[in-house]
Formats: sequence, C-alpha cells, structure tokens
Amino acid sequence: STPNWVINQVVRTLEELPSPYEAAIWRVGRKVLRFLFESNLALALGAASLSGAVLWAAGFPWQWPLVLMISLFLFAAHTVNRLVDLKSLRLNDPFRARFLEKNRKIFSLLTAATYLLALGISLSYGVPVFLLLLFLVLTSIVYSLPVFGRNDHFSPVQRIPGARSLFIALGWWAAMILLPAFVFSYQPVLNWLGGLVFIIAFMRAVFLELLELQGDGFVGKETLPVFLGKEKTFWVLKGMWFILGLLVLGGLVSRAFPPPYAALFLVVAYVYFVLHQYEKELLGRNFYLEVLAEGLPVITALSLLVAEGGSRLVSQR
Repeated sequence: STPNWVINQVVRTLEELPSPYEAAIWRVGRKVLRFLFESNLALALGAASLSGAVLWAAGFPWQWPLVLMISLFLFAAHTVNRLVDLKSLRLNDPFRARFLEKNRKIFSLLTAATYLLALGISLSYGVPVFLLLLFLVLTSIVYSLPVFGRNDHFSPVQRIPGARSLFIALGWWAAMILLPAFVFSYQPVLNWLGGLVFIIAFMRAVFLELLELQGDGFVGKETLPVFLGKEKTFWVLKGMWFILGLLVLGGLVSRAFPPPYAALFLVVAYVYFVLHQYEKELLGRNFYLEVLAEGLPVITALSLLVAEGGSRLVSQR
C-alpha cells in the first residue's frame, strides 16, 4: 500500500495549486496557518494564551514578562527537538522538513536566543526561578540531543516507549504551574489547573504523534502510537478524556472551581469532537487535524478566561 507520507505529500502539493473555486482570503489564511505550524509559532501562541489564562484563574497578577518567559521556553524546547529529529520529519511531512532544513541556521540561532532570553527574564524573578528554569532548559536539551557516538539520532530518554508525550506534558505542567508557584506562591487551585494543563498538553502531543505514526515507526521512534498501536492509543486518549471530565466535575463539586467554571465543559466537548475527527480516516487530512490539535490549548485558555471572568462578575454582585 502507498505510505501515508506519500499521500500527504501529494495532497499538500495539490493544495498549493491555485483553484478558481477558492477565495483568495482562504488560500492566504491557509498559508499563514501553515507557516505558524511549521515555525512552531502556533505552539508559542497557544502556550502564551494558556499560561496567561492559568495565571488569571489562579488569582495571580497577570504579568506579560512571565507569560513571555513560559512561551519562549516551550517554543525553544519544541524547536530544538524538531531540528534534531529531521529524519522522521522528512517522512512524516517533507514540506515542513524542507522548510526547517532551508532555515536551519535561523531556527538554531532563534532557539538559542529564546532559551537565553527566557533565562534572562527569569533572573528578574529571583535565583530560585532562574535555577528552576535552567533545570527545565537543560532537561529539554538532554531529552532532545542524542548521546555522542550514536547514529540513530535519539537520546536515551526518547528510546523509552511513550516517553515523548509524557515528557512534553510534564514540561508544559512545570512551565505553567511550577514556575508561577515559584514566582508568587502555591495556591490549592494550582493542583486542579495543573491537572488540566497536563491532560491538554498530553493529548495534544499524542494527537500529533498519530499523524506521524508511519514515519516515526519507520525510523524507530518509540512514540505512544508506535508502541501501543493506533487502536490502543485511542483507548488511552478516551481514558484521558474521561479523566478530564472527572477533573472538571470534581473541581466543581469540591468547590475548588466556582460555579462559572462549568464553562470548562466546553473543553471536554471540544476534546470529544477532536477525538471523533481523529478516529476517522487520517489520510489527506493532516492540516485539518493539526489545526484541531493545536487548538486544544487555545480553546482551554478561552474557556478558562470565560470561567474566571464569570466568577469575578458573580463575586462583585
């Protein structure tokens, strides 16, 4: 049978051909979105929106340098992993691999600069915050870089089955929950918000891994879909979706979340919709499915903003 990446490359080529039936604004919009995805800027924007919403929901002062620091770190951590992992990317998404190879020096310098800028911002929040972020930076680099002398381009951590999605989720949790707790103070609601961030980051990572299943398996990457197979991976995702629903319900019942936080059920509904779309045929739908996966942190952020905004309006009455 024809490999997925060959079919996706044909679909991508056809999409680039101008159609008399497609409005110019849609064609331009699709190209802008592709650039945001290929450059990891979409990830940075999603991380910024979610981290800002978490700060507001936790009752912390909204500080743009802190949001910038978190999004810069996550952008750099994901980008360095992509730059090291071009071998599988050439199979999964040849156009994206070509874009990164063409601009490799630029993205390498940009990654180093964003790491340094994030660390520089952390210094303004004190030594403990700087040391925590330095630990996260070093961990992300160690995760991505292979051991010297090996030719498989994988670090020891990447050879652990299913480690990639788990480490990504832990990275998002540490950046959005631990760092603000170090900057301000621990609040009990961070336990619930941390669970929300972890689940959303984990599911986003696994959804994107499903799109790269064939290429990852070909080069020997032990992602969750490669290790478990597609069907069992969907059971894991459904389990996480169920836990997400329980987390929102538990937060409301325990009153850790005030009643307006029922708006978070919008996130549960959106995740169900994304799951349903991914269970359909994946071939030729990579762009649409990637938009849905990258929308997870944005939808979660918007739901948190609506929930917290409603809570503050009610408390003022």
